[in-house]
Amino acid sequence: MLTICATQDTYLKREIKSATELTDAYKKLSKKGTEWQLDSYTVEADDHIKINLAYGSGTWYAYTYHWEGFPESKAYLLANPSASSTGGGGNINGVSIVGLDLIKKFEGIELHAYPDPLTGGDPWTIGYGSTFYENGGRVKKGDKITKEQAEAELINNCQKSFLPSLQKIPYYNEMDDFQKGALLSFAYNLGAAFYGANNFETITRTLKNKDWGAMRKALTLYVNPGSNVEAGLRRRRNAEADVWFTNVKEG
Repeated sequence: MLTICATQDTYLKREIKSATELTDAYKKLSKKGTEWQLDSYTVEADDHIKINLAYGSGTWYAYTYHWEGFPESKAYLLANPSASSTGGGGNINGVSIVGLDLIKKFEGIELHAYPDPLTGGDPWTIGYGSTFYENGGRVKKGDKITKEQAEAELINNCQKSFLPSLQKIPYYNEMDDFQKGALLSFAYNLGAAFYGANNFETITRTLKNKDWGAMRKALTLYVNPGSNVEAGLRRRRNAEADVWFTNVKEG
């Protein structure tokens, strides 16, 4: 189930109009920090998203710029009406929406190109870890992008560089978008071709045997124990496991 949070004082509205044009019966004040859980949402006109609140709390319209928690950017949503979601799952051309959410949460975003820490130069990276742009151009020193561009590049990167490998995993087509999202985040962190690779025997065996109830144990093996990144990786692996078990019984 997806949760959105107000980034400023704003309104949920019964109609796509300015809140000043609506009576109190047709709008609901949400103070900054207010959270709502959604059953589903779809893209609408004029920078709005139609949301169905959880627990029978009704259908409303939210102004995109006043909320965070929608996995896609406003620009991408409006350009891709098929990128709607039910129950917080869903996908954009095969890329799991919750997987994108995990990646964005743990990778962080840089809107200015930064150098490789080992070389002090190439490869330059931008956005959520992109070294190339959708048009094939290499990220260069001095490059700047917007958040919307970073999210579009992330989606393109996942489609072209990660999905082909993930789709070769046994039973992948039987997985829901939460399971696929957990694997996408794992792959984005540790490599698209992790399945069957050296040092990934446990997760490979777990997936091959369709032992889905054991995935938390498998995922949380890959945390670089004893390193200065162990704590962060452990948080990420557990977050991936939590997503995996959204609709799967944990063994």
